[in-house]
Amino acid sequence: MSTYLKGQRFDWYPTPTEGPVFEYALSLASDYLSNTHSNASRGVSKSKRKDKIEAICIQIISALYSSLNALGETEDDCNWIAIPRDRSAYKTKQDSSEKVLGSHSYTVSIVDWLLSQNMLEEQMGNEFKGYSRYRASGDLKAYLEGLGLIWMPVKSIAREQLIIVRDKDPKTKDSFRVPLLSGDKIEEELDQLETINACLRRHCFSLNLSNDNLRQLVTTDNDDELNSQSTDINFYQTQIVRIYARGQTNKGGRFYRGWWQHVPSDVRRHILIDGNKTIEIDYSGMSMRLLYASEGVELDLDADVYNLGFDDWMETDSSYRS
Repeated sequence: MSTYLKGQRFDWYPTPTEGPVFEYALSLASDYLSNTHSNASRGVSKSKRKDKIEAICIQIISALYSSLNALGETEDDCNWIAIPRDRSAYKTKQDSSEKVLGSHSYTVSIVDWLLSQNMLEEQMGNEFKGYSRYRASGDLKAYLEGLGLIWMPVKSIAREQLIIVRDKDPKTKDSFRVPLLSGDKIEEELDQLETINACLRRHCFSLNLSNDNLRQLVTTDNDDELNSQSTDINFYQTQIVRIYARGQTNKGGRFYRGWWQHVPSDVRRHILIDGNKTIEIDYSGMSMRLLYASEGVELDLDADVYNLGFDDWMETDSSYRS
């Protein structure tokens, strides 16, 4: 079974904490450290440099592995990951920007070393095309392909990345990120998200479909800017984040980024959890029933909560629901 992915930025992929991909990335990091000398190491201890190199290698190799298990309309559309080569795309401290958190010098140096070892194929980006794209080749591709699609435990999403606040410029309609203001409510939500994600990371979520069936899944355009960066299926994308899209944390706050949220409803019935079949329960009019319940109003189970009693009510006409 394969996943269906397009070229996402390499740091958007989940990070494994153990397993063959993790161990292989560490071995490549060791080879890199033994055969290169980076000017970026000035003022940095050997142990810190080693930790940073290993972390970047793990992220790049795991991203390449995820993208390699991909299905696209053409071969040229899949298997790629995006890695920015411009220093301005990186940041060294956590902030509200969506830049890559990490070392620009180390990342580019590792990419160039992998290219020199014939382990990467490159499509250079420019100011018009955006980030450069890479996919596995040579011995690296052969090794990752030989693994097949396997479940791996992944690193937890950083606490400061679990809640995102966005807003829109009223003139340009462009979306931008708003700094998150901490408080008791936010800390409680962060605690809840960490608990939920800790549970999700312990389990394997997959689809009981063949590769031929998966090829029939067509990724459609998504009008919701919150989902526009990723509408593909990545079986390692099991953790969720909460996104407030109206500039404040007292309005909205939907959960996003679980891969099962991006598949058609008729596909969700094929979801497996640790190899076990699942069912989806749809509670008709759930939001309306919650509103009635909050006012202490009891409703029959078969009551149509959208019927306000008008003579021309037509349950089969969806326009009446609004």
